[in-house]
Amino acid sequence: MFKKENVDNAVIEFCKEVIKEPLLHFSESDLHVLLIEKLYEEIPLLQKKKYDTSVHRGKNSKTYYKTRLIHKEYGGGEKTRIDISIFDENDVKKINNPNLQENHHYLDPCYAFELGTEKIGEKITEDHVESDFNKLTNKTKECGYLIHIFRDNTRSALNTQTSENTERKLEKFKSIFSGEKITNQKKVKVIAILLRPFKNEQKTWGKCTIFDKNNLKWKPIGIENKLEIEKILKKQLI
Repeated sequence: MFKKENVDNAVIEFCKEVIKEPLLHFSESDLHVLLIEKLYEEIPLLQKKKYDTSVHRGKNSKTYYKTRLIHKEYGGGEKTRIDISIFDENDVKKINNPNLQENHHYLDPCYAFELGTEKIGEKITEDHVESDFNKLTNKTKECGYLIHIFRDNTRSALNTQTSENTERKLEKFKSIFSGEKITNQKKVKVIAILLRPFKNEQKTWGKCTIFDKNNLKWKPIGIENKLEIEKILKKQLI
């Protein structure tokens, strides 16, 4: 079985890629695909290897249907879904029905991810983020990852209505992720990133800001400073 360090490395590479190329994603679903690609690169067995469940291939069959360790939109209980789940191979063996459940109960993933983007817009609330946070806390066996990327797509000058609306959303986003409950939880790792790729297009400084949970501050970083970006991301995953 792989280690948390492998998962962390995939998360870091994912974040670095999104920061470097903010047009890689149109929606949250694109982020899911990119993160899974990074997980495959760091942990090849997630893609290449299949594991036995306890669902027989047929009557009197001695063989079992197989599944992978990683799944999208897996059940989180109470009519919820988890964006990306990674299971322990020993738990996969307990699956005994076609809905990938054990005795009609969803498995608790070893690692789980909830992602979000600016397209949540005005709908992002403390309750929304807290719901994702609690889901990861209660359902994850080893570690949960709450990752939100807010990309400011505007090119509007300051003090325009568009600019003011964006600033209001940014401030709301920042206040939610600065909350004490989120920063104090050890089981769930939180990464919140603000991207402003179209501001001051000749400059790289200030186009990326990452929330530093250890100092409760938002830290501006030059998008070309890969070592500094990696350093602060690693701190968020400790």
